[in-house]
Amino acid sequence: MDKNLISIQISDQLPLWSAPFALDILEYVDYSYDKNVLDIGCGTGFLSIELAQRLGIKSHVYALDIEKTAIKKLNDKIRMFGINNIESVAIDFYQYTIENNFFDLIVSCNGFNNLSDIDKAFSKCYKMLKPHGHLLISQNLPQTMMDFYKALENVLDERGLSDSIEKLHEHIYIKRKSIDYLLTSLKDNGFIINTVNESSFNYKFRDYKAMFGYHEIKYNFYDAWRNILPQGQAELLLDEAGKRLNEKSINNGGIELNIPYCFIECIKE
Repeated sequence: MDKNLISIQISDQLPLWSAPFALDILEYVDYSYDKNVLDIGCGTGFLSIELAQRLGIKSHVYALDIEKTAIKKLNDKIRMFGINNIESVAIDFYQYTIENNFFDLIVSCNGFNNLSDIDKAFSKCYKMLKPHGHLLISQNLPQTMMDFYKALENVLDERGLSDSIEKLHEHIYIKRKSIDYLLTSLKDNGFIINTVNESSFNYKFRDYKAMFGYHEIKYNFYDAWRNILPQGQAELLLDEAGKRLNEKSINNGGIELNIPYCFIECIKE
């Protein structure tokens, strides 16, 4: 295969959104022995590919995602990069079956946020891990993009849309659990917590229209925001919240959205 084409594909392998969440995971992996690894919610495979290549061909990475399109993209990269130690599976994690005590390492880069029952997921991970196996997870926290959510909540409050405010709070809770919630659930499911790191990164925009048009917001957030608002008013309400962000950002050089996240390293007893 043309090396220039491969080089171009490699240069496009790093997703800006996923990278911060993955760095701690990659840093805390023990590379000193061969492993069976499970990547939950692998997406298009950024973390799976990094682990498969860094651990070497005697290790095996099982990459799971419910989205068939994402797995197809991962498979295209596996073929192009000539990787032989990744097995990709398009499946709901709760439907995935494998023998107990099989994996040395389970990782998830912002994947648990998309699962319907995190407690059930942690229980399943515990069963699949070998004794002394490690679970490494990272995900964004409830304060993610909170400046925008506060602006939207103020707009809803002024219009007496209390039902939409409740839906907004529910949306945040369902998609982003607190560190305390995660740690309690992990401990309840038998894990020993070794490491907890908190960090954050920022997205900056000229104004709210640029923010709404940004691909990460446009395709992964905007529709969810619109769906919690009254039909026929959603765009107007979102625009009003955006305008308030603009006013707040006049002296700050643009809109800034903060993305706090956590990394947790734990071990099976």
